[in-house]
Amino acid sequence: MITDKSIKEFLSIVDLKNVYYATDADKSLVRLYSACDDKVIQDDLIDNMWDYINLKLPSISNNYSGTPIKILHTNGGQGKVIEKCPNNSIITSYHKDYICKQISDLLNQHRTAGANISYQSCVFDIAHYFINGNNGNTPKYDVAIHQVVNSDYHNSLDYSENEEIYYPLRALEFLVKGGYICIYCGNKDLNKIKSNVEISKKTTIDKVLHTTHLASYNCLILKKN
Repeated sequence: MITDKSIKEFLSIVDLKNVYYATDADKSLVRLYSACDDKVIQDDLIDNMWDYINLKLPSISNNYSGTPIKILHTNGGQGKVIEKCPNNSIITSYHKDYICKQISDLLNQHRTAGANISYQSCVFDIAHYFINGNNGNTPKYDVAIHQVVNSDYHNSLDYSENEEIYYPLRALEFLVKGGYICIYCGNKDLNKIKSNVEISKKTTIDKVLHTTHLASYNCLILKKN
């Protein structure tokens, strides 16, 4: 029987190896892990998000060979969202949990092979960029992705604010003008984000996507003014 414990045991073995190339069977196994935040995001919602970003930023397409689109995932979970990212992109994925980071690394391993590395990850929180306030030293991306989760980690590092407002606001500091932030959230948080004055000043609502399987989960896409 496959359990989260058995998957963690497999990952601990992988962690001891200097080089490990995950098979399709390995990837199918680690996708079954249930403790990462992005496990709840439906596949159709992810597909619809990337289809929409592809429409807005055609150069991210698998068939395009120009300058890659830069992607930041603020809490990448097990890599469920970025695994489906079109090829012409460079991804930075931050994680709250090492096990989830390991899974994401295996699922996106094809991006780290050869000379053109297009994926990097670490256990990190963007709140660390703002320990001494906003110094304007954040790297810039074309697209940011965030999933609203229950966390107050940022309060002790930056300032006290509800998670669903804090992270979208801070993630905007990483976006170029005209860039997009894609926020996965439930209906309650969706309404809070849409009605927040500070977020409304800095962004325009571009699209709201809904999953066909779970009416209470959404992807809000904002464009930075």
